Amino acid sequence: MEKKMRAILLQIIKVLVLIFISVYAWNTFGLISLIIIYPVVIYIHLNLFAIGHEAIHKNISTKKWVNDGIAKYFCFFPLFISYSKYRKLHLLHHKYLGTNLDPDYALYSGYNRNFWGYLKTQLFNIISLKNVIFSLRSYTDFFELTKKNINTLNYKRDTVQLIFYWFVMISLTFIFNQLTNFFIIWLIPVIIFPSVLDFYTKLQHAPFKINVNESRTIKKTIFTTILFPMNINMHDSHHQYPARSWKNQEDKKQTPLYNTLKEIFK
Repeated sequence: MEKKMRAILLQIIKVLVLIFISVYAWNTFGLISLIIIYPVVIYIHLNLFAIGHEAIHKNISTKKWVNDGIAKYFCFFPLFISYSKYRKLHLLHHKYLGTNLDPDYALYSGYNRNFWGYLKTQLFNIISLKNVIFSLRSYTDFFELTKKNINTLNYKRDTVQLIFYWFVMISLTFIFNQLTNFFIIWLIPVIIFPSVLDFYTKLQHAPFKINVNESRTIKKTIFTTILFPMNINMHDSHHQYPARSWKNQEDKKQTPLYNTLKEIFK
């Protein structure tokens, strides 16, 4: 087995263990457990997204079907994200980083530097479903974006697969009388996750004009190791070496690339 594949399998096992713990807590303690379950499930979503991101850069396996299969059916489809579309958008993000042709440009080109002000904005976006609508427009084929470089993308759409995947999941949870549990434990965090993704995009790229690559490395501490699974805090290194797996990203201690969370939200 490939070394990088073994590393990913350990991450997958971690995700499965966290899912088991979440289901057990819900079945044992009920509603009160949601205080802990929701942060854990959102953290699961973040890990799934990080694993899928590695697959986009072919850093899971040398076999295309392994990368695509894990990313599509284990990582992105459960988050209601089109793997094919997100892959194209993410590669554009790397190609046009720091310009208005970058699909993520609007997310990191400006934001509220006051931490509580930012959280207030995100709370409004969650309640109003603004980020959910943005996610559907950006990461599925149900709505089209307006940028020409995005609308003219040539990629094989997987909308039918995505809908069928969710039809099967909902049907199975209904058959096993788990539909309510599925909605509470999984679907509600899926609705919240676009705001979490927005937060991480800003942490990795904002404030604007950091450096020529418009990306940063965030200081590694015990807290950030938990907050940034799979070295996603080393984002500047990733943009310099996108084909390098997450295990081999370099922790570049340079300024002004090297920031603490406190410096980001002054």
